Amino acid sequence: MLLFTLSLMIGTAGLPHVIMRFFTVPRVADACWSAGWALAFGLAAAAIFPALMMGIFLPKIYNTGAVAGMLAGLTVTLLYIFLHKGRFFISDTNSFTDADPLLGTIKSTLFGAVGAAINFSVAHVVSNSTKPLPEEIKDLMQSVRIPCGAGSAQDH
Repeated sequence: MLLFTLSLMIGTAGLPHVIMRFFTVPRVADACWSAGWALAFGLAAAAIFPALMMGIFLPKIYNTGAVAGMLAGLTVTLLYIFLHKGRFFISDTNSFTDADPLLGTIKSTLFGAVGAAINFSVAHVVSNSTKPLPEEIKDLMQSVRIPCGAGSAQDH
């Protein structure tokens, strides 16, 4: 599931940049704009996509863990982006550049995948360390996950 989520996030984040930069952009300023979209998708990758995937596929992850994971992934990713792009994108306030990244070869536009991994980890730890949900809430969640009333599959 983690690899599926990461491939979905990286593909979604990279697609606008690749299409815009290599096929349709006559100016460099437009390519920079597409890099901004890559950062936005990186933030979504760090905060929203893991919670969505865990909500669908992992019934043990619920509200407290999901929110804690989202906050952790978003905070770490924003911090990394601001260290590389400057505080609130103000020039000359950055500590690192994408040419010389802080963590190995991970550029700020690609850090959403690391933020997603942190999101998954924090959500698991918090969900396993908090009290379990009441049984009626578990039943409600299960009824939403498994459709009912449609009948069995038919051969056509």
